[in-house]
Amino acid sequence: LTYLLSQVFIVIAYSLFGLTYFAANRKTILVCNSFSLVAEGIGYVLLFAWSGVAMVIIAGIRNVLFFGQSKLCEKKPELKKYEWVSLVIVWMLGIFGAVITWNGILGTFAIIACMIYTFSIWQKSDRVYDVLGIFSCIFLLIYNIVINSLFGIILEAMLLAWVIFAAVSGFNVRDFRQKRNKMRTYRRKAGTQLLQNHTRTVSKLHLRPDSLIQRGILLFICKTVLSGKICKNCR
Repeated sequence: LTYLLSQVFIVIAYSLFGLTYFAANRKTILVCNSFSLVAEGIGYVLLFAWSGVAMVIIAGIRNVLFFGQSKLCEKKPELKKYEWVSLVIVWMLGIFGAVITWNGILGTFAIIACMIYTFSIWQKSDRVYDVLGIFSCIFLLIYNIVINSLFGIILEAMLLAWVIFAAVSGFNVRDFRQKRNKMRTYRRKAGTQLLQNHTRTVSKLHLRPDSLIQRGILLFICKTVLSGKICKNCR
């Protein structure tokens, strides 16, 4: 039962990790990845795989460090030139974790995969994150093939297919979001301009919604054409 539960948590971890490749920004990536690490850590605890727990803890420290770095650089832009320091620190922690959990030359594939993913989550380009994720998955897939882990091969192969799909279609998803946000901004500005023009026209014509018919017509224009905005002449 313990083994079955551990595998359930590992599947949950992979599912949450896969969502990061459709995340809209770096903050969302870090949050989804952190939840994934929690599920993965529980799975390793149930398996008594303490080396795996140690690597999860290091990855958690990495996420906290990168998230704190982003917040700090937003408040103090002059610190952006030192962002590489956090990457070096995390890489050093990763090397330290690899040394204390060393299980032979085969573990090099997993180490390389972790280094690649650490760089991908450190930099800020969503597209680069997707592309580097493919290479990270390839190295982990090779590692699972070498150690003959059937369950790991299945999960990594599925994740690799998912990341490739995200790298191809994810661009369109993000472009759609950007276009949608631009369209919303355009409509908001256009509505404001139309409202100003409408108010100016009503004032020039000296129209006042004295009758119920006039008031109804002007309210209809304001609510439909002007997205629910009511100008001062129609109140």
